[in-house]
Amino acid sequence: MKAFVTSPFNEVGFQILKKYMTITYENWRKTGILYRDSTEYIQKIKKEKADVLITEGDMIDADVLSSCDIKIIGVCRGYPDNVDMEIATKKGIPVFFTPDRNADAVADLTVGLMLCQLRHMTEIDRILKSGTFFVDSGEKLAEIYQRFLGWELGGKTVGIIGLGSVGYRVAKRLKFGFGTNILVYDPYIDEKKIKEVGGKKVDLESLLKKSDLVSLHAKVTDETLSMIGEKEIKLLKSTAYFFNTARAALID
Repeated sequence: MKAFVTSPFNEVGFQILKKYMTITYENWRKTGILYRDSTEYIQKIKKEKADVLITEGDMIDADVLSSCDIKIIGVCRGYPDNVDMEIATKKGIPVFFTPDRNADAVADLTVGLMLCQLRHMTEIDRILKSGTFFVDSGEKLAEIYQRFLGWELGGKTVGIIGLGSVGYRVAKRLKFGFGTNILVYDPYIDEKKIKEVGGKKVDLESLLKKSDLVSLHAKVTDETLSMIGEKEIKLLKSTAYFFNTARAALID
């Protein structure tokens, strides 16, 4: 077997793979090449005589699956949404992926964005670097102080939409790291998991109305596509912050 690998890959993993197959490695983060055009990708796969694909973002659509003799697909991301799973299933091609691969990183980013907004960090950074920042009186100091007066996360109510791998980690960081109040909207999660993050299960409307900050963590499905639109945004407090570190398609 021969593998064509475009995903960043660890040397330890390569040593394991080399026991079973030969490898062509072209890390897309270094080459800058993502195969989104099926014609180009098909030509490359055939040139390399690859029957195993290990990818992060290359598009493995019906044309690729029909034109190439693929035996195994590995997708180094949380969900293989770059693969036509229906065709792969029909052709009996196993697809492996990496749930939770970057769940901690996204959870950290989410909390970081919350702190940035509550403490006006981006705006403060910009004004300090602008060359116009100067305080020469108590009056000016008071003006700056009031302008950049922020909020603490502790005691705030944060609504988590989707308590999956990322939402769960965000909730734990907020509850046990900052002492926030956690509201959860997730029709498919069990009460035990909500209790683990010290949260309270509510419907979506209640979450949007009561939360000081709302964080969206859901997969894109027929049910969740554009789940947040004008109607939902109008339910938010005028002072609320809304964060989406999931997918853009969840919001209209």
